[in-house]
Amino acid sequence: REPVRIGTERPGVIFPGQTLVLRLTDAPGRTIEVNGYAYPFADPAILRPILPYSAFLTPFTYGVGPDASLVELDDSGLLALAREAGVQPLMHLSTLTENGNFSTERATQVLNDPVLSARLISEAAAKAAQKGYRGLDLDFEFLGAANAAAYAGFAARLRDARAGLPLLPAPAPQPPGPHPGSLCSRP
Repeated sequence: REPVRIGTERPGVIFPGQTLVLRLTDAPGRTIEVNGYAYPFADPAILRPILPYSAFLTPFTYGVGPDASLVELDDSGLLALAREAGVQPLMHLSTLTENGNFSTERATQVLNDPVLSARLISEAAAKAAQKGYRGLDLDFEFLGAANAAAYAGFAARLRDARAGLPLLPAPAPQPPGPHPGSLCSRP
């Protein structure tokens, strides 16, 4: 069904299933870039109508193995959808383990061991290049203040390994007061 402007069929009435087109004609134009995260099992029929309004698609997630290797992700379907829609794919790298949980211990180990850190950076950069990712979303959660400097150093080395492509740190939101997942504590 074609989009319908509000008020053209029956003024003030919105019907279930109706597509609404909203436009502010007197507002100055602004551009935003929208990113969406998607699991590999996301339904393409749901993603296809959304992707034309997105700049990026970020398959969720490449994790970190016990030896700092990448926990693989079957992202081929999502990458194909991104290409089909002309959307830039971003690689998502997180501290999710092979068991599907965020791991402070694994993150601490990788961030503070130069050999493990170098391995993860090398594997992530190679995978991103191989798959055609246009940037990297870095989602290390539950790090704590003790890992703040190591995280910043890791992010800088990862940025440099990405040869100029964007690196997007994705820190978890922090409510007021101490929070175990934050890089620092606020009063």
